[in-house]
Amino acid sequence: MPFDTNNKYYPPDTFKTNIKRYISKCICSQTSSCTSKEHQKVLEQLPAIENDFYDSYKFLNNKQDFTFEEKNILIADDMKNYAIARVTDLLCELYNRRCQKSKKLAADEFYGEKTAKAIWKERCKEREKCPRGGIVLLSCEKPVNERIVLIKCNRNDCTNYGHSKGKIEVDETIQECSAREGSEELGLPRDYIYDQIKNNNHPIKKTVPYKLDGLTTCVEHYYFIIDVSFEDIHFELNEYEIDVSENDDSEKYANYYMVTCTNFTVASSLIWDILKFVDDKNGNKLASDKYKHIHRYCQRKLNEIILFNNQHQWWTTSDIACANKIYSLSLSFITHDWYGNTFF
Repeated sequence: MPFDTNNKYYPPDTFKTNIKRYISKCICSQTSSCTSKEHQKVLEQLPAIENDFYDSYKFLNNKQDFTFEEKNILIADDMKNYAIARVTDLLCELYNRRCQKSKKLAADEFYGEKTAKAIWKERCKEREKCPRGGIVLLSCEKPVNERIVLIKCNRNDCTNYGHSKGKIEVDETIQECSAREGSEELGLPRDYIYDQIKNNNHPIKKTVPYKLDGLTTCVEHYYFIIDVSFEDIHFELNEYEIDVSENDDSEKYANYYMVTCTNFTVASSLIWDILKFVDDKNGNKLASDKYKHIHRYCQRKLNEIILFNNQHQWWTTSDIACANKIYSLSLSFITHDWYGNTFF
């Protein structure tokens, strides 16, 4: 488990070891290693660099003609260039502290850009492998007519649906991560979300398959179900995170992989956890019974569907039809986009 005794996330030792090796190779002699203070400074600055980038970034104000996917690609490129420059400056600063005054280098004379690229690549790999925390917003005001919130974005010519979630930061608990991500993506007050989940020490955990550098790995996802009244909350969407465009997605593939969020080792879908939550709240099994009834003629049960293969994280056409039933019929879950239109 990548959490300490206070349930706060810490990066794996291999990541920290690799960063230390890169720093030492750049600023030290061949026989020495960087100090723990130098190592810690770089580790602390890496997340700060990312936060500083987004705090000052103005892309959306002057690139309104780009699609959501194009914006994400360009933002990622800008982030990479910004980060490499910042890490290079940091390495130069650490190098000059070790040198005599006559041997100090100006930033444009320093040779550490290659190392900075390697350090930032290592940081990005760690971020892709780190746990995710998220929330499932569910309205149970009308029994057997529950509603659930999904978010969408367009990637790889595919319309992706999922729940609000994101990557955990160092020294952050799953509850803090989920509240922050819900606030950043949906515009809900962070304190409001945190108050709903802070005492929940048993989030729903799913170990989800993920493609990284051509290989299949697994990433831990943690979800908290929050029962809300949609009439009492107001969404202010973050355009960096959510596709708020009203484009026609009818010709795109629909990807519900992050809606079902099926466990890799045990075929257990997040759908079943939502069903159990509703059943427990209503004090009956109407929700799960209706789901089973709707799916009695399905060619494959949901927990038998393989949601991941070596090429894509997409469902086949028959799987998409099954997903449509889950959310348009089963449980009377009415899924809405941000403009009040039903998805199906």
